[in-house]
Amino acid sequence: MEKKLITNFSSERTFDIYDADASYHFLLVRSSGGMHDVNIDLIFGGVLYIELPSLLFGVKVTKPCDEKSVELEKRYTTYQSANYEGEYVYSIESGSTRFNVVASALWIHVNSLPTSSLIPMCEDTNEKEDYYAKYLKEEYTLG
Repeated sequence: MEKKLITNFSSERTFDIYDADASYHFLLVRSSGGMHDVNIDLIFGGVLYIELPSLLFGVKVTKPCDEKSVELEKRYTTYQSANYEGEYVYSIESGSTRFNVVASALWIHVNSLPTSSLIPMCEDTNEKEDYYAKYLKEEYTLG
């Protein structure tokens, strides 16, 4: 399945902090399938900073690359970037509040996986390929 590059992601569904893996620095924010039949997973990789409530009612995810993003990137990244542009800051707007995650990557997976999608992300290549083939319906990333 080919990953689609998008500039922002929006959903009216409810999301919650579902799983984290400290050794790999992954964070999973999930909208569980329930009556929708599919999960929507926001999987952050290389997470260095998080400011999120446990529940979000509707989300809009962007990479604003604004003054606030540059400030957070300078403060929390360990990347040796000569020119901070805020590219490692993901903004999650919910209601009228903006929350930020400083991370090196974000994958958005629409899937039917009954357990955490961090399990295949942290395992060997064969398990990842099986996950993608069996459960993944759509994959996006922000650019």
